[in-house]
Amino acid sequence: MEKLYLKIVELLGTIPEIKYIDLDSGQLQEEKPPLAYPAVLVRINEIREDVDNVFQIVIGNIQLLVIDKTYSETNNITPEAVRKKGLGYMALNTKIHSILQGYQDSEFRSFTNTAKTDQQLRKGLKTIAQQWTTSWRESMYNSN
Repeated sequence: MEKLYLKIVELLGTIPEIKYIDLDSGQLQEEKPPLAYPAVLVRINEIREDVDNVFQIVIGNIQLLVIDKTYSETNNITPEAVRKKGLGYMALNTKIHSILQGYQDSEFRSFTNTAKTDQQLRKGLKTIAQQWTTSWRESMYNSN
């Protein structure tokens, strides 16, 4: 799990617009969330399957909570320049998708985006939950 988190931080770190990346530990529940915006909070869950007594296949289910402040109006009567600024969070989500979709290396199999959902978690913040999966092989110790 740690290797996967560090890989996500490395990949998202190439996007200069992102000001803060952390594991999700409930920061948005605080009165004043201790985040710099735009921020990405990461949750990782694993499903493991024994292949034999030597290794396991691990499926990593990742949620990226992409959070940005709501800066301006996005409605149809708003001037285009103002609307574009208000829709900046969409461009950021597209950049994240471009970096992660299909990424693979010697450790991780291809990252796949499975869903994006708009979540209204706090007034004044735009929050998109991106769901991702990847998998990898992990050695396991068998004392028998």
